[in-house]
Amino acid sequence: MKILFFCTAHNSLSQRLFLVLSRKHSITVEYALCAEKMIEAADLVKPHLIICPFLTSLVPQQVYETYLTLIVHPGPPGDAGPSALDWMLMGDDGTVADSQQLLRDNRFNPVGRSHWGVTVLQAIAEFDKGPVWAFDQFPVNINDTSTTKSSLYRGPVTQAAVAATLAAIDRIEAAASLASTPFGAPLSPPTTPKPDGTSSSVAGDTSPGLSADKEFAQLSVTTSEPFLGGKTHHRPLLKASDRHFDIRKHTASTISRRIRSADSQPGCLSDLFGPKLYLYGGIIENPTLLSSNRGHIAPGSIIAVRDEAVCVATCDNKGIWITHVRRVKTKTDAALWPKVPAALGLKQLGVSTGSPSTWFHSLLPQTQSEEWAKSYHDTFQEIWVDFVTDGHKRLAYLYFDFYNGAMSTEQCRRMVRCLEYILSTATGPNQSLPLAAVVLMGGSSYFSNGIHLNVIESAADPALESWYNINAIDDVVEKLLLDLPARGVTTISAIRGNCAAGGVALAAACDVVVAGEHAVLNPAYRALGLYGSELHSVSYLGRCGAEGAKTALRSMTPLSADDAQGMGLVDHVLRVAPEALDSAVRAHVEGLFPRGGKRGLAPSAKAGSWKRNVDTSPAGLALARAAELGQMSMDFWSARSERYHSRRRDFVRKVRPSSTPLRFATHRREKGMMDEEEQDTFDSVEWFVEKTMCSLRKDISDRMVRLIKDFSSGEKGTMAPRPSADPAPATANGDSPPARIGPHPGFISSSNQYSSEIKIRRMLKDNGCDPAREDNYRLQGVQLINNFRLNFRDAEYSHQDAALASLFVACKVEDTIKKSKDILAAAYNVKNPEKTVAPDDKMFEAPGKIIIGLERFILETIGFDFRTRYPQKLLVKVVRRALGKSSANSRDFFATAYDMCIDMYKTFVPIKQTTFSMVMAVVELTARMRGEHLERVQDFAAGRKQYSRDAVMETMLDLLDLYVQHHKSTRIGARFDLGKFIDIKIRLNTDLDSTAKPRYLYHCHRCEVEEAHPLSSTTASATDPTTASNPWPADASIRRTARGQDGTMRFVFDPEAAKDEQETVSQFFKDEYEEYEVEVEEPVPPPDRDEAPRGRGGYRGGYRDRGDHRRGGPYGAYRGDRYHWGRGRYH
Repeated sequence: MKILFFCTAHNSLSQRLFLVLSRKHSITVEYALCAEKMIEAADLVKPHLIICPFLTSLVPQQVYETYLTLIVHPGPPGDAGPSALDWMLMGDDGTVADSQQLLRDNRFNPVGRSHWGVTVLQAIAEFDKGPVWAFDQFPVNINDTSTTKSSLYRGPVTQAAVAATLAAIDRIEAAASLASTPFGAPLSPPTTPKPDGTSSSVAGDTSPGLSADKEFAQLSVTTSEPFLGGKTHHRPLLKASDRHFDIRKHTASTISRRIRSADSQPGCLSDLFGPKLYLYGGIIENPTLLSSNRGHIAPGSIIAVRDEAVCVATCDNKGIWITHVRRVKTKTDAALWPKVPAALGLKQLGVSTGSPSTWFHSLLPQTQSEEWAKSYHDTFQEIWVDFVTDGHKRLAYLYFDFYNGAMSTEQCRRMVRCLEYILSTATGPNQSLPLAAVVLMGGSSYFSNGIHLNVIESAADPALESWYNINAIDDVVEKLLLDLPARGVTTISAIRGNCAAGGVALAAACDVVVAGEHAVLNPAYRALGLYGSELHSVSYLGRCGAEGAKTALRSMTPLSADDAQGMGLVDHVLRVAPEALDSAVRAHVEGLFPRGGKRGLAPSAKAGSWKRNVDTSPAGLALARAAELGQMSMDFWSARSERYHSRRRDFVRKVRPSSTPLRFATHRREKGMMDEEEQDTFDSVEWFVEKTMCSLRKDISDRMVRLIKDFSSGEKGTMAPRPSADPAPATANGDSPPARIGPHPGFISSSNQYSSEIKIRRMLKDNGCDPAREDNYRLQGVQLINNFRLNFRDAEYSHQDAALASLFVACKVEDTIKKSKDILAAAYNVKNPEKTVAPDDKMFEAPGKIIIGLERFILETIGFDFRTRYPQKLLVKVVRRALGKSSANSRDFFATAYDMCIDMYKTFVPIKQTTFSMVMAVVELTARMRGEHLERVQDFAAGRKQYSRDAVMETMLDLLDLYVQHHKSTRIGARFDLGKFIDIKIRLNTDLDSTAKPRYLYHCHRCEVEEAHPLSSTTASATDPTTASNPWPADASIRRTARGQDGTMRFVFDPEAAKDEQETVSQFFKDEYEEYEVEVEEPVPPPDRDEAPRGRGGYRGGYRDRGDHRRGGPYGAYRGDRYHWGRGRYH
């Protein structure tokens, strides 16, 4: 039978169904990108049957009226709607028919349903209301914290969908055969379909007019029982607001169900940590541990951080583990944000997770054995080891249940530490029994999917994080191929769930590989644009041979466990139900060993025989690893890296594909047609270089065409500028060109320590900065000295490198001279405390040069002006003068003011205001927040000549904006109620309105109209320096500094001297214009119309006024096109 799949994405369910049906039918896949594409695909295939395993859009009427179309719905008969699993996991037991009443009265059942199901129904005009061809059901426990929407979908839902679809196809074939049989003729079984999908394999016409028996909707496929889970209803889309929880009111179990009902998409939207984030996890911590420690804990308090997951106290004195977070996509964001571990995501947002001294130590392992042993109570745990002994030997079952199977750098390093712990027990003095084998169990849903693309995408330098990640997972594989075999320990991998890319190579590196029959394997890396590592060039070659290894890496199509066994990637396939797979693995492993006390595998097992085909010596493995990493480095940093970075970004951010890959859409493949990933040029760096050059040439050509068209459209008398400094050809009448006025005089920069709000906005716009990223950098405290981030675009440097370069310069300024390698080593050791390195390590040679290069940019930015402002010193004096040394609460007042002074560096205030203005703003705002000493502070300020009320007002409002919009990301924000900040802000704004003064000093209303505010505060941050969420596109023509141009940059400290010198050299920069006429043919105007006189416009020499009203002002001139003064690029 010819079957066409319509899929929103070729996910785990559709891949599993594809593999099962491909044994008897011809299957082709089409992504449901639009109705036109779906209609076109149906016309090309002319299928006997269309199946929609995972479809979020409607099937076109033209399709389901022409071809019998089946919808796989993740709900039992009678259930309808796009959020079937979500409602069930929330606790909808079917007793309340009205969905709005169910939500409004919160009448969810905490026990939930006992069963759920999957229905295969026919597509008709009404959504999810078509005839039912089959359904299956399975038991479910919504209070099992390991049951999430995604784990349910990959497990029981997929198995039920496969069973129901197979039954539906059999019933359709039988109905078609019956419909085509003449009345009174003897019935015969339907013909067995052939893999080639020819029409002769179908006995009868499988048209939409076939009739489904009513019994199909009443009895399940596997048990022949009616649905046991209660009444079903049509439920609407479950919105984010419907899942919202209040940590102060809702219990841990309620919160857990709401979070797990939204995993893995879209996530549970909550402001639990301050900014609104999508939360994932929802694992409940054992209540007895919390109740036995410190009594009642404030709901919402972070009580522990383990393995980058965060545990938060609930109102019923329990804990809830948040494992991952994702930022909310705003209107200015081009795509979704990455989903990252909770502690990492909160750190990137500047949200504090506390310190180990404030956490509950009872929730954290205290010894090494506790760290790796399976917890005896319900909690969050990614890695654990179960040691089993039978009196003659010991077996170590290593479980690593990582979220979605992705292994980040930190997770791989924890895996290495766990393997080292297991090795330490192999021949330890306290171990009388030898360690015979280590069994990698992975997780129940996923064994492993290789490197963690979401963490990589969120990194400031994705290429560098990719390098760290691939090396870390290679370290895990080396433990399996070198260290464990050296101790005589057999390695076994048990693939209980799906597996892809580096995860397949990880499993293949073991001596023995066993897999459940329901597992789906995707060994290829190429679809993501990677060569791959994990020593696959050793394991694949040894297991599959040269041709088999090439096929595994180039096919890029899913494999069943049986297919993988046929290729050699899997040694044994266990044919048991998924829920019995763990026990089956242990029984199989036990069967590999002899019953007596003899150590080692039974001879019949032939464990690790594939290693005889390759070199697995330390030298051989080192050579293979070096070769693989050499290729991977090209995937990260060479011109070829385009293939990986673009595909990773699209995968993580769920970018909609433009077409269906030909390897899936076989109906669209014609002779000679291949996907880009299937071509040999996909591996060529030179091809990507040429591709980039062609793109660049095309872009230049398009620009030139537009320029010529613009020039050609001009009228007679058009003026053409020609700078006098450029050599000009001789004129037509023999006149000589104007003489060049002297050599290039260079460029001047004069220091200016202050800026204005409108100038900061303009600088951010000109540099194409992402407002959300700027907010995040300030919240993290990444304040580079003197406007560095405002003067250089993100594309020119990594913000971490710039921060280290700033520290490098600061050390010189403060006479604490350090080498660049010293600073790099310190930064690396802070980030990786478990693996410290010395400053003379070779890994710092290249980054050291980058730091030295950035030092020049920083010096250019500050204009060699090393004056610094420390408001903290003046703050001490002002508080003492205003309040007096003997004030009873002056110490508490100062403590609050000092912390507010630190928070001030998370705004642009330090580069806008004088030291005195900053201090007075902090002192007055502290007095307003504490409700004391306000009159004394104002009296003190009134007697100071340097006091500027406008500057103080602007500073206080900037601080209040910070506290209102990022309440929990500051020192002061958590101490006061948010309403207090809002009230003070309203009062200050009212005072401004009453005096008719602007919000910002030196404000220009014309600029505000022309340029939108780039500093819009959002909860997003710089997890991706290359993200396209910018409201302003980067301008390729932005004004650059003197670097790379002829002439030199000189730094003049006297502004008057700089002005005089500029006037002297201004002749060099003067633009002169000459007029010339261009004869063009024009149609003769009608005689009855007066011809308007034509004149010649233009300027004859002198400075050309560009109409830039932004020049001048208290901060100096805006840096124009040729000469400049002020600090760096702006002043």
